Amino acid sequence: MKKLLVLSVICLLSVWSFAQEDLIRCGNSIHQEALKAEFPDFEQNVKAVYDKTSAHLSQPQLKSSGVVYTIPVVVHVVYRTSAENISDAQIQSQLDVLNLDYRMMNPDAPGSAHPFGNLATDAEIEFCLASVDPNGNPTTGITRTQTNKNGFSVSLDEVKSASAGGKNAWASSRYMNIWVCKLAPTNTGVVLGYATPPNSSIPISRDGVVIGYEHFGIVGEATNPYNRGRTATHEVGHYLGLRHIWGDDEQSPQGIFCSQDDGISDTPIQALPYSGCPNSGFSCNSTDMYMNYMDYTDDRCMSMFTKEQAMAMRFVIENYRSTFLSSTPVACDPTGGEGAIDLTEGPLVMGFEGSDNYTAAVINGNNDDKFWQISEGIAPEWGPRTGSNCMAYLWNEYGNADDWFFTPRFQLKEGRQYELRFWYATAKDNIAIYPEKFRVVLSSEALPDGEVAQLDYGEVVQPYDPNQSNNNYQYEVIELSTQSGDSDTHIGFHCYSDANQYALLIDDVEIVDVTPVANENVLASETLKAYPNPASDQLNMELNFENSVEDMQVNLVDIQGRNLHTATFEHYSTGNLQLNVSDYPSGVYFIHIQADEAILTRKIVISK
Repeated sequence: MKKLLVLSVICLLSVWSFAQEDLIRCGNSIHQEALKAEFPDFEQNVKAVYDKTSAHLSQPQLKSSGVVYTIPVVVHVVYRTSAENISDAQIQSQLDVLNLDYRMMNPDAPGSAHPFGNLATDAEIEFCLASVDPNGNPTTGITRTQTNKNGFSVSLDEVKSASAGGKNAWASSRYMNIWVCKLAPTNTGVVLGYATPPNSSIPISRDGVVIGYEHFGIVGEATNPYNRGRTATHEVGHYLGLRHIWGDDEQSPQGIFCSQDDGISDTPIQALPYSGCPNSGFSCNSTDMYMNYMDYTDDRCMSMFTKEQAMAMRFVIENYRSTFLSSTPVACDPTGGEGAIDLTEGPLVMGFEGSDNYTAAVINGNNDDKFWQISEGIAPEWGPRTGSNCMAYLWNEYGNADDWFFTPRFQLKEGRQYELRFWYATAKDNIAIYPEKFRVVLSSEALPDGEVAQLDYGEVVQPYDPNQSNNNYQYEVIELSTQSGDSDTHIGFHCYSDANQYALLIDDVEIVDVTPVANENVLASETLKAYPNPASDQLNMELNFENSVEDMQVNLVDIQGRNLHTATFEHYSTGNLQLNVSDYPSGVYFIHIQADEAILTRKIVISK
């Protein structure tokens, strides 16, 4: 137990500055008082989690397992005005902050010279926007719901209910639900955010985090001094079992000065919360850790979790939110929950059109305003090779590039042969040359430091002829080594061009299993003619076999390997088939034909 140090109220009030009366940094005390009234065993259950966590932390020589836990996130935007309907960019900026803060990769993390630098730590917790919804369908991890409510009550938790004008939660055992909305004023001011602590009392439909739209992320509507994403960092800490650093007294949200403890031994006992951005602080006979994420300072002055706070959150994940550990490979998997793509079932194709425009990760290595993005390009001669989109890194006038995008994860199997095929373009006109620099890596993780092999193109310049269709694209084929044994991997494209270059475009990426197979098991390509390709309404298939086929099956398969349509035939030799594709979204698909023991696969494009 930490010792009680009696301080006078007058002295304390001369040390601390308090937040503006109209803004409340954290609404947990208000929210939890309402939950206590609604659910009689709520307080007891929450305390049991805190007590078990503290007991776990008291074990000698406790160490992290070194495994990074990833939590799938769905963000529910509930809005009345256009300002409240925050952009995808603002949402992504918040996910970026969470990942930086919880991995101690934030630029303002305390260094070794800081008084608490030896306690600041990587919590080894990451967050991903879900790519698969509860029904198994692809998703951006963002929902948008228009409402007629001019603010949602903290006490009533209205934003979590569609019947109350909000949005129902996705399965909270599989996703961390974050609601972003306008929060209604309480009796004492407007709350920035609140979260439910781990407990078994309240319905799972009420479990999650709520943040005011003006305090979420770092761009768009985010408003100073709470415009660096730390409100969500703070509230997610509560969601993962942390209390405020000064300890939360059951009777008062600001504790009884030095009598309260947060259950974490490496956070000094502290009398009251700090606000603003102090230069120093001292209470309860020790230096205060006001820069901790679980205090109340402005966003720019929060910068760390301690080692025991990290261990506490990981303990909560392992014991009270452990279903995330099994749901993450599905919910965050760009392959649609099927794990690494099996290329023997068809190639991985990225044309960046419609349903096939997914990537495993886009990483802005130098954290500037330029990054890879799916784009129409910058002019007709510097646009996509096919379709309406390509992956583009566009002009950065002042800074060198350090930007990546990665394909989804796929399998490389020992003894099989694979090829990476893609088209790339750089810019040149009649006056100037704009050389770009890029490399291609085979990466065990969709991260730069997961790299295991690379092909560096260095500086590339291509000819420019405005009179030639797709004039500036060059085709590239790279053989992929399977190393030894099977492995799951990604392809990464890294642009590292100098400043003041113009454009690097990548389009029509394919990763293909090219392992030779016995001729008798492969139908000749001329067996099938499919037209028009691209198709919009009806696809015609002209089939011609040398001999009659006893059993034939024709499948339409999407880019994720899901069978969308099947037709079977007996004693078939030649003829025309029609397939209505008007109900399918634009994108790349495959016609897969199984004729007795022989097979044939043909790529088609549906374009509306």
